[in-house]
Amino acid sequence: LKSRIGISDRAVLIFGRLAKEKNLDYALEIFKKVSDRRTGAALVIVGDGPYRRALEERARDLGIAEKTYFMGRLSGDPLVATINACDVMLTTSLSEAQPMTILQANICGVPVVGARAAGTPECIEDGVTGFLVNPDDTDMFVENVSRLLSDDSRSKKMGVAAHERVAA
Repeated sequence: LKSRIGISDRAVLIFGRLAKEKNLDYALEIFKKVSDRRTGAALVIVGDGPYRRALEERARDLGIAEKTYFMGRLSGDPLVATINACDVMLTTSLSEAQPMTILQANICGVPVVGARAAGTPECIEDGVTGFLVNPDDTDMFVENVSRLLSDDSRSKKMGVAAHERVAA
């Protein structure tokens, strides 16, 4: 699945409508720090919206454009394949009332590192299906995403737990 997209290493997923209020600039900054630790890591962005061009420019400014894959809006099998090609989902949104993208990642067995805000805590069992992080704690976001990229066993265990929780 990774080779279909062009990814040779572990991948971080950002998934959803690309809008300024989703706090996506912060997600790119977190990924930049993660990629400084794990140079081969890729960022896969699934979704589209009014903020896409600004995000593409921000990725260039941060020096991560060559590691960032903007997939556009996907559905059906291409969406499932792309989610499954990723190892961890990152969400920094502070406004999600019911984050369906987290549930979609979880059903595919992808653990999520998300901001402890709005409805996100209802979808992530901290330390079991992913990690909840205080919204302004950049170091903990970086640490938890990096941990899941580096520890395949833990990532898979959390992914199985996430799938089982959503499937139940």
